[in-house]
Amino acid sequence: MTLQATATKMAQHVMEKANIPQQRKAIFVYGCELTLSTSASVLSIILLSIVLGALYSSFVFLAVFMGIRFFAGGYHAKTYSHCFLLTNFIYIISFLLSKYVLAPLSWPVKLILLLSSAIVVLVLAPIRHKKHPLSEQTYRKNAIIGRAITVLISLGAILLLLKDITTQISTLIVVTLMAIAIMMILPKIKEGVE
Repeated sequence: MTLQATATKMAQHVMEKANIPQQRKAIFVYGCELTLSTSASVLSIILLSIVLGALYSSFVFLAVFMGIRFFAGGYHAKTYSHCFLLTNFIYIISFLLSKYVLAPLSWPVKLILLLSSAIVVLVLAPIRHKKHPLSEQTYRKNAIIGRAITVLISLGAILLLLKDITTQISTLIVVTLMAIAIMMILPKIKEGVE
């Protein structure tokens, strides 16, 4: 059964139980699609982290990546399957980069990468998406929340870097924030090209 068919059945079931008018079906189907797609990505990343022998990495990655991206936005894949594959790919690359490329670097280099990425997110958040327009009030609220989360995560990572505590976690936070910054720059580049 496809994602859309499953989401449609779920939405219909919820609407019948809650006595919701059929005019709202498209909204419920979309919500179910998002829920199923996001759940699949989260479960897949957790399974990948178990295979990689680093369960902690899935929780760190998901907290940073989803926590910031939900409010800050950025590049969006055209289909749920592409989103699933892209998110898993970004997790694997982030994990590998943090473990094998950035891990041996000194904390000042990691700090520069962290601050550079955080600045990109703070300046660009939230990215406007043509297919998902929001009200100005929602954009302003998302900007505040996305920036606040970015600052809190960055401060946490800075403390970990400076104290040289849990280097793997702080390095994964740095790489994940770099990935978010890149995913925010891509739509801006595309905008400039168009």
